Amino acid sequence: MITATGMNRRLVSTLALVALSGAAFPAAAQVTREWIAAGDGVTFADPLNWLPNGVPGVLDEAKFDANGMQTVQFASSPINNALSVENDDVVFQLTGRTYSMADLVVGDRMIDVGVLVVEGGTLSTTTGLARIGKLSPSTGHLTLSNGASLVNQRDLIIGDGGSGFFVLNAGCTASSLITFIADEPGSNGDAIIRGNWTIQNSALLGNGGTGILRVEAGGTVSVGLNTKIGDDVGSSGTLEVSGANSTFASGAVTTVGNFGRGVLMVSNGGLLTTPGLHIADDALGDVTVDGGSVVDTVGVFVGNRALGTLTLANGGAVQSPLVTVTPLGTMSGSGSVTGNVLNQGAVAPGNGAGVLAVSGSFTQTLGALNIELGGSGLGTEYDQLSATGTISLGGTLNVSLINGFNPDSGEFVIVQGGSVSGVFAVENLPAGFSISYEASRVVLTIGNACVADFNGDGIVNTQDVLLFLNAWVAGDLTADMNGDGLVNTLDFILYLNLWTAGC
Repeated sequence: MITATGMNRRLVSTLALVALSGAAFPAAAQVTREWIAAGDGVTFADPLNWLPNGVPGVLDEAKFDANGMQTVQFASSPINNALSVENDDVVFQLTGRTYSMADLVVGDRMIDVGVLVVEGGTLSTTTGLARIGKLSPSTGHLTLSNGASLVNQRDLIIGDGGSGFFVLNAGCTASSLITFIADEPGSNGDAIIRGNWTIQNSALLGNGGTGILRVEAGGTVSVGLNTKIGDDVGSSGTLEVSGANSTFASGAVTTVGNFGRGVLMVSNGGLLTTPGLHIADDALGDVTVDGGSVVDTVGVFVGNRALGTLTLANGGAVQSPLVTVTPLGTMSGSGSVTGNVLNQGAVAPGNGAGVLAVSGSFTQTLGALNIELGGSGLGTEYDQLSATGTISLGGTLNVSLINGFNPDSGEFVIVQGGSVSGVFAVENLPAGFSISYEASRVVLTIGNACVADFNGDGIVNTQDVLLFLNAWVAGDLTADMNGDGLVNTLDFILYLNLWTAGC
């Protein structure tokens, strides 16, 4: 079909004048010209490199299907109706030029393996689609390098019905309207982004098949609207944002596990920003923040209508006005949450043992707090939930011993807050343990805990006094001997009396 956007303005004007004059004008037909490299073997504009001879024009399809390796150079900026790299390995040396077409296909059908590498310049699609791995079981690879740009006025589909692979290297850019990674059931899509990619509308990772998007080595992806990871029933989607300055920014809600399986991993300095993060909306969803950061401006839901997890590790950080852990959700690990937390599901500090730190309030109503004790070292051997604001308790406390730990005596501060209110409705403690609720902390005790043994080495000596004094001078709440939430002279006197008594 001939469209005005596929022709230059002069041709459109000429056709209009002929139509008005009533003269007969035969309709131009699309010609498929296939690269055979029979001329100079490298120049796009050499008519002998094509069969039938002639340079592909504005209405034509340029086709590469020689099952070989081609290098193509451009002395001008061609415009075609379609470009298809079907079963060929092609390098476009496009620096300083723009190659435009309505439709782009890399890897068309059957057992085609199409490979297109664009070195410099701009590859631009107009009214049609850009499809990498169009029909099953075809495979398509599109790679941009040396400052190349890909401009799609419509959609970019990586793994339409077949398998699609897209690599955007550092210094390169891409733009598209909507992006599908693994569009149809049974398809596979894989994108690696080290450059800058702008998606004007939505990004669907695993729309019907298995889709993976990796943002790494300082790459950036900006999405204008929603991001869905695992979009449709039977699909699987994964988003990985890894490395310093690697960023994924969603303009609307990010859903991990929409109706398909969803996985999000933000690690090693990577950053994800979004106005709303829904984990396990209607299907399984897992989010891991491992040394990376998630910044949400609306709210995080963990386990909306399916089983969902949010795991923090190695200082992973989440910032949100409110993190809601629903009855189907679990938040665990060692890291920080800046914002308030509402737990109606399960919260488990530590990965083995560790501290989950909340800069805000923590409220547990119907949920459970799961604590592991594996030694006397806070954060390294036993878990703690801490919060700078008020900790409001209810629900269930589950405490378990790990790593063969079976103490005869000891004290374990499992909850530390700006203030603590309420109590756990259900307390599942190991045999011999008791629990006490203080103004700013919750403490587990077994045996006769010796408070004067400040370093916990089983000996009361001057080392304990020195350690206590350091904590007291610093205003550390571990020096709050009377549990009133203040570190002052009363705590100093109380500790000295205990130390003098030997315990």
